[in-house]
Amino acid sequence: LGDWTLGDPADRIIAYDFGDTGHLDHLLCYRPGAGLVRIFEKQVDGTGTITFRQVFDSASGIGFSGPKGPAGYDLGNSADRVIAYDCEGSGHLNDLVCYRPGKGAIAVLKSTGAGTYQQVYFQGDPGAGIGGFSLAYPADQVIAYDYDRSGKPDHLLCCRPGVGLVRILTLQADGTFTPVFTSRGPTGIGNYDFRSPADQVTAYDFGGAGHLSDLVCYRPGTGTIWIVQNRAPGAPILNGCK
Repeated sequence: LGDWTLGDPADRIIAYDFGDTGHLDHLLCYRPGAGLVRIFEKQVDGTGTITFRQVFDSASGIGFSGPKGPAGYDLGNSADRVIAYDCEGSGHLNDLVCYRPGKGAIAVLKSTGAGTYQQVYFQGDPGAGIGGFSLAYPADQVIAYDYDRSGKPDHLLCCRPGVGLVRILTLQADGTFTPVFTSRGPTGIGNYDFRSPADQVTAYDFGGAGHLSDLVCYRPGTGTIWIVQNRAPGAPILNGCK
């Protein structure tokens, strides 16, 4: 992909709205543990040949400005993960969340254009996680999610596979995150218990409405997959399962 060789087993790629257009038409490639980040956009020439042009390159993680931490998230740990997020409530996945499960470190970064970012929330390593979710377990996961079916993936769903803890967070005006949903005990969400360390979750548009307001919860290696739909804020319930 361009000059990104995918030569390291740790390499990861996410779809990303780098241009703040409402389209996930860029690919953000990163190498946790090494700090490498590159962003590519697709180009098509007159013959229909597709190539990818690099529009962002960093050998030291994601840089940002802000008073709450250092001048960047270094992606220097092999556990580091990056997700696209809508911290402004614009409906565009043009912002980023970088987090380090097992260490409590997390940075929520608002895009200010052309590959520059402003710090919205920051916890270094070691850190206290976010919104009461400690990020202290290596299996912890964070995804962007449209909890209130507004068309804006401006909530963060945090889950702890193997334990059953799920917490959904919203950003407050003062830069803090507070829960709008917390599983009561090891119950997971929508009757999916998240009791296996292998469990995974992703946001999904089950109804084809253009909103990432549903969830796919699955357990690789077992054939188990559930689709969960939030029909009433505060009480996500099961829509279907297999």
